[in-house]
Amino acid sequence: MKLKKTFLLLTALLLALVTVLPGCGQTQTEYSVYYADSTESQLIPYTVKFDDSGMTPEEIMMRLLEEMSTPRKGSNAVVIKPTDVTEKSVTLTDKVAVVELEGDYAGMNTVTELLYRTAVVKELTQVYGVERVTFMQDGEVITTGSGDTLENMAASAYVDDSGDKGGNVEWRDINLYFANKDGTKLVRTGMTVAYNKNMSLEKIVVSKLLAGPTDSRLQATIPDTVSALSVSMRDGICYVNLSESFLTDYANVSGDLPIYSIVDSLCDLESVKGVRILVNGSTSAVFRETIPLDSTFTADYSMVEEQ
Repeated sequence: MKLKKTFLLLTALLLALVTVLPGCGQTQTEYSVYYADSTESQLIPYTVKFDDSGMTPEEIMMRLLEEMSTPRKGSNAVVIKPTDVTEKSVTLTDKVAVVELEGDYAGMNTVTELLYRTAVVKELTQVYGVERVTFMQDGEVITTGSGDTLENMAASAYVDDSGDKGGNVEWRDINLYFANKDGTKLVRTGMTVAYNKNMSLEKIVVSKLLAGPTDSRLQATIPDTVSALSVSMRDGICYVNLSESFLTDYANVSGDLPIYSIVDSLCDLESVKGVRILVNGSTSAVFRETIPLDSTFTADYSMVEEQ
């Protein structure tokens, strides 16, 4: 009995000691920060853990950005951001993280810039309450050399379809045209994709368009029953061969929006001057019984909603 009492007393003392030891009971939250691989063409995640209890979302986001700039010895992880670019501050307003930058952001090469902003968006949207990211410099939203504004970007807008862990990867900004909520106008939506250089970028555009929007404020122009049988290029014309359901299943959008969601999305690529739409290999089909598909379509932005 005496031994049992001694054991219980020691147990109680140990429990009491654990509760007062500094650092005990802290919760470690796991986050992913992103680096470039050794070829500097692909993102690779690196897991970090730290106690974020008592930290504000802004403090957590700054911590993640600091972690992203920390070299990792013994790994092939390469810090993406050039040393002459600095994150001055991060603020959170209405679920949008605003990253204020200093330095020569415009001096980044195209691949580095794409990798960097992709990494930051993926990192910061892990933080509770953060859904989108905006990049600013000198109080203005940053605009890339291709004319894209880095504003209100969600992680879903950055897609890695390369399936390649080597250097055979291309990063590109593309535009997709989905319908507005009313189905009366098209809305331009930017997306950044990584894809294998041996794949067709035109095919990537069509597949993303058929997959539909990730933004709940938009709707697909083409039903999910439609599939792309083939996508090919010849003399600047993109030939998109769709399944029969393109003629029989309609999205809840008006008139020729489905046609021009495809045409405008593809014609925003430098390689595409016009689009031919086929159904089961036929060029003689008529869409919605009023629009013949026997001619080459060119971009028409008159039905695009101004933003």
